Amino acid sequence: MNVGVIYVIVGLICLGVGCLFPLPAFARVDTKLFGWLHLRLRFAVSFFQRLWPLGRTPFALVCLAVFLALNFTWETAWLMAAFGAAVGIEALIKQNILRPRPYQ
Repeated sequence: MNVGVIYVIVGLICLGVGCLFPLPAFARVDTKLFGWLHLRLRFAVSFFQRLWPLGRTPFALVCLAVFLALNFTWETAWLMAAFGAAVGIEALIKQNILRPRPYQ
């Protein structure tokens, strides 16, 4: 099985599980999982706070376009298209569903 297909399948599973949050059982599990991860990854919070915005800047998009132009393969193009679609779906979900975060 192609690695790109595996990534798409895993992403769709994560998206499906993420859409189940209105169910009380999933909301409880989500809150508990966040608390467990937050306690164990607290040392890396400042690193990720600085790193996260870099992936959403115009500079990052230009770098992605240059990478695609220099190393063009159809597999890479499809993976980047899938990434772009996932980012778009995530933005739509965040704007329309307004899911409360466990730590708020």
